[in-house]
Amino acid sequence: EMNPDLLMDKITGATLDEYQNSLISKRYVNTTIENHISYFKQILKWAYEKGYLKYGREVMEHKVKKLKTAKPTPFNHLTWDEFLLFYNYEFDELEKDMELARDRFCFCCATSLRHSDLALLKKAHFDNPDDPTSFTIVSKKTDDAPIIFLNEYSKSLYMKYKDRDTEKGLLFPRKSNQKMNKSLKKIACRLGITREVSKVEYCGNDRSDITTRICDILATHAGRRTFVAHCADVVWTEELTRTYPGHEDFSAMS
Repeated sequence: EMNPDLLMDKITGATLDEYQNSLISKRYVNTTIENHISYFKQILKWAYEKGYLKYGREVMEHKVKKLKTAKPTPFNHLTWDEFLLFYNYEFDELEKDMELARDRFCFCCATSLRHSDLALLKKAHFDNPDDPTSFTIVSKKTDDAPIIFLNEYSKSLYMKYKDRDTEKGLLFPRKSNQKMNKSLKKIACRLGITREVSKVEYCGNDRSDITTRICDILATHAGRRTFVAHCADVVWTEELTRTYPGHEDFSAMS
């Protein structure tokens, strides 16, 4: 949409600036703009390595303007009572897809896993396939591999799915992040999890203070935040809490 006639040998560093400005003009928030720029640069890196870019080195070394972003809201997680509502809700026989989304999310809430790592979690990652106490998986994002111990909620979910026939030995059947997020919002609305939360978003230099219902913004990453919030509730130490999600410092845990 920005430039339908753009060719590879015409792409320069200025093209990245033009793309960023185009996204701002379409009123994308800055965090989304950063993601789109990152995706575009991954494609351009591949093209550069293949020799398709005339100005490849310039493109690879070019840095677009740093956009202001707000820290994630610390309230974008489920309270303990809300988690129990999610965990204990009984779906009917025609809602297996919704039930799968709920179970995957609750496993993240109970273990601190990112959804990207949950998508790779196999039964072979657990210490005992019949009666596990922990599992270890190398994080896709950070390459760390902490030992994550199971509690009654995560173990119950493991036992529910351990004997199911899944692709490549995965614990849970596959479900995309996009479909997960859509399902989680529907479930939260159904359960009446509608408390309001505030967040700040930026588009370019424009700031917006937004108040919204948590059911309208609930997404997979809230699983990790829910885990951290519950650790704080039971007075875990900062060091112990960080061990599970693999955060480098306390500020990264919000």
